[in-house]
Amino acid sequence: MKTIPLPRIALTGIFFLGMILTGSLPGSAPSPICRSASFLWDASRENMAGNADWVIDADRNAGQPPESDPDRYPSPSQSTVTQSTPESYWRGMNSEWAIRLVKAGHSVETLVRGETITFGESGNPQDLSNYNVLILNEPQEPLTTHEITAVSDFITSGGGVLFIADHCGSDRNHNGWDSPRIFNDMNTHARFGVMFYDDSMAHECDFTQNIFRVSESSTDPIIHGPFGSVSTIKFNGTTEIEIFPSINSTVTGHAWRNPGSIEDNQYMVATCLLGDGKAAFVPDSSPTSDGTGDPNDTSYGNTFSDPAFDNDTLFLNISAWLADGSPPRPTPTPGASPTPTPPIDDLHGINLQLNQTRYSTGDPFLLTAWCGNTGAGTTASLYIALEAGGTFWFYPSWSLTPDCESRYLGSGSVIEVTVFDFTWPDVDGFAAGLRFWGALLNPDQTLLGDWDRVEWGYE
Repeated sequence: MKTIPLPRIALTGIFFLGMILTGSLPGSAPSPICRSASFLWDASRENMAGNADWVIDADRNAGQPPESDPDRYPSPSQSTVTQSTPESYWRGMNSEWAIRLVKAGHSVETLVRGETITFGESGNPQDLSNYNVLILNEPQEPLTTHEITAVSDFITSGGGVLFIADHCGSDRNHNGWDSPRIFNDMNTHARFGVMFYDDSMAHECDFTQNIFRVSESSTDPIIHGPFGSVSTIKFNGTTEIEIFPSINSTVTGHAWRNPGSIEDNQYMVATCLLGDGKAAFVPDSSPTSDGTGDPNDTSYGNTFSDPAFDNDTLFLNISAWLADGSPPRPTPTPGASPTPTPPIDDLHGINLQLNQTRYSTGDPFLLTAWCGNTGAGTTASLYIALEAGGTFWFYPSWSLTPDCESRYLGSGSVIEVTVFDFTWPDVDGFAAGLRFWGALLNPDQTLLGDWDRVEWGYE
């Protein structure tokens, strides 16, 4: 738990709890939360080294030389993004991509420096089981064996991962590793049937080209997707991909070099299926650059939304394709746990406890708020908010308007409040990244002790 002022919790909302549970209210359309996806941008692999800045937002710099040092959540909050919000609302070379996803109803987060990529580890609040899509944009540090397994298991369990490399020799932090080699070290050849040309191979792996040879299939979801059609892609300093259908029969190429040939299985965009999930591969990071970011870096312009090319359409279509499918499931899938035991006697503030973090039809749903006070006896206001799609509804009325309950807390007391206790219904669709927030306020409206937050989803 943390101690920060309650105003950090946005006081807006659009979804009533009944819409989350049943998908609709009388006279209303189905809730779009069932179709939204959560995207996690990896920034734990020094993706900001050199002139790279593959982050969605960073309000500060750190290290020597100073590089972008992003937080988990972009600021200002994505709940304040509107259809007219410019990409400059956030600072990062991938900010426009992220802003466009939020405008389409999705949510975005960052895995920051020093964090580890995990899957199925419930103790990690940013475990991949809490997201639909992982973006690996030009990592500069190799993944550990444990992380490689986590990424693979995430995909086979229903997640989506986008692997974005760069040209050979793009070792921006001078550690002997560039992104093509890092991805090949993840054994993409044997796992996915995809290989990035690196400088150990007898292939050209650093060239610039405007690609106009794309799949002519009208049903290709990458070239003709929900965000439009792709006809020309701009690559600035890129390697190339080779695919191996004999290893993975689902691997598919979508765009290739000029000149080039499909028969050679050499592509500039590729996708594949693995288990219940999906993976996509692009050999160059520059098409994702919106031209703004770390002021200490040299920008080579906005290639993401350059009107002469379709780079933005390509990456948004890839994002939609990766997110369209079953939600990722942790390993193992959590089941119902015993009724939570009371927290320690010296609790000061609020402790929210869910009996599990992902729910399916028939699961018991139990949310308990433990409220403690180690100071003088007082009457406190108990605030609990349900966050869905970045907006909030308030207990006990579950209305848009901030609401609360008054509770007397004696000195040294801990009380239990059962917020929900029901059986999860049969719900269409899925959602991840839903949150309950809790806080206690003193009569003068200052925060009483710690606030808390729990994250959950359903499928």
